[in-house]
Amino acid sequence: MVHYYTAGESHGSKLVTLLEGVPAGVEVQTDDIVLELAKRRLGTGRGDRQKFEKDAVRIVAGVIHGKTIGSPIAIEIENSEWHKWDKIMSPDPYDSSALNSQLQPNVPKKERSSQLVKPRPGHADLEGMLKYGFATARNVLERASARETAARVAAGTVAKKFLEQVCGTTVRYQVVQFGACKRQDATDDNEFMQLCENAALDAKKRGETIGGIVQVIAEDVPRGLGSYATGKTRLDAALSASVMSIQAFKGVEIGDGFALATTFGTEAHDHIVLDEFGALTRTSNHAGGIEGGISNGMPVVVRAVVKPIPSVPGGLPTINMQTRTEDSAHSQRSDTSAVFPASVVASSMVALTLADFVCSKFGSDSLEEITANFKAHQLRIRNLVERGVDV
Repeated sequence: MVHYYTAGESHGSKLVTLLEGVPAGVEVQTDDIVLELAKRRLGTGRGDRQKFEKDAVRIVAGVIHGKTIGSPIAIEIENSEWHKWDKIMSPDPYDSSALNSQLQPNVPKKERSSQLVKPRPGHADLEGMLKYGFATARNVLERASARETAARVAAGTVAKKFLEQVCGTTVRYQVVQFGACKRQDATDDNEFMQLCENAALDAKKRGETIGGIVQVIAEDVPRGLGSYATGKTRLDAALSASVMSIQAFKGVEIGDGFALATTFGTEAHDHIVLDEFGALTRTSNHAGGIEGGISNGMPVVVRAVVKPIPSVPGGLPTINMQTRTEDSAHSQRSDTSAVFPASVVASSMVALTLADFVCSKFGSDSLEEITANFKAHQLRIRNLVERGVDV
């Protein structure tokens, strides 16, 4: 029901998001997207480029006077650095020998070349070159870059607004591990952040990059999203796929996830009880809010592993594809870590997935109608709980 598409290259003129399936009447403004993108730009481990790369947002279709109109939503994110790349990234033919001359002195020499022939281990460079038959990694890295996630965050912002306004669902996120620093080892947020800052500074001095683990928690998710009937309709499968689609993510777990491997059955599952008001509830949330592929009313918890950035200062060992000799990989301007901004992106993917499932369950053309369908569902569930299920 809710689908998003992105287009654009890391150093291209702009990124474009096309989001379809959002009903009419959802309140969303440009500033909402700007705020989310600002959060994506922040965080421990970010490099100097965040100081001059700006996200100029423009909603160009699907929203009028702060409300969606039911048609596809188009959002542009301008590249403030485009003037430095307009020749290297020109969509029209250009003399490649000129590109490597002094035409664009504002671009660092190691990045200015259009002939990037030393693929980076851990990146899409080599396999992309081989798959598409490119002589240079330029055409690969421009799209494989995590810069593309800015377009996802734009779409995710609309999804978050939709979820809040339909069913009161909120999506929050945090970093729970940064390298060897675990949030549970700190007494509070300030101490954890200081540990992360120290780790990032140490890594930067040593020419290293750092990975970590992010966590997304969706509160007040309606019961009944997803199904056990088929693999593709399972909510946990869809969430895992969407989060895993983010660049640099290498592992996803729902709820207690991998920790359940060492837990006995009597401790691994969430006991069903009646609360003081007679409502069905759970004594725990090991399942992360999803059982049998269906949301069970508890918070949906998704955690994911972000690997260290492959653009390591100095470059990792590789093969020069032009000379066929051993070499050091291209080393472009890079952050020490992308874990903190990755948490924002992960929350956007969770929101987009939940929005899709909400529309599939309660879908209609307008916010008013879909909200009414949701409230009817809530009443039906409440009645079932109060009178029990007829056998």
